Amino acid sequence: MARAWEVRGGDWAATVRPEQWAEFNPLLHLAGQANDLALRLAPEGPTPWANRLRLMINQSAPREDVEETWRQLTRRDPWHREGHVLKLTYHCRKWSGSHEALFGFARSVAAAAPAGSPLHVLPVRAASEWALWEQERGSPGPHRRRDRPAVAAGFGHAVRRQRAVPVVPPAGHPARRLTQRREPLGVRAGAH
Repeated sequence: MARAWEVRGGDWAATVRPEQWAEFNPLLHLAGQANDLALRLAPEGPTPWANRLRLMINQSAPREDVEETWRQLTRRDPWHREGHVLKLTYHCRKWSGSHEALFGFARSVAAAAPAGSPLHVLPVRAASEWALWEQERGSPGPHRRRDRPAVAAGFGHAVRRQRAVPVVPPAGHPARRLTQRREPLGVRAGAH
């Protein structure tokens, strides 16, 4: 998928040259075949479903197919960060949604996500997607300034919710020792 987007470029579809499209679509097809294999090899893993969601968004798949892939992904991992970011992207006006759907999805996920989840920042990401849309479309700016306090409040709320629960890896996880208190280098316990 990365190579396909490298060929296509990140500009609006209207600016993509025919030869870019001619290379982009077969590369996405190849990525889809590789992902189908991953789905067969790891049917209960969420990552192939997240990749399928990305492919469907890239190919402007029918809404019913996207929603079924979303159901399969969240059945395997209800709080899959990348999957939620992809679904947020899907709700963007520039893809197939609306600003209302974008913000509605972001707020509902952030409200339901467990304390400490990175999904609490989805409303902030939605605001940045919206601002990019406005900037790229050349919309006049006063409404953007008017909404800055709401964006700032949403960001503050997201940070407080994300920090509400310290993230500690489960017992036995190699990263667990990084969260445990240690003495500074050169200081031994009990030595004075």
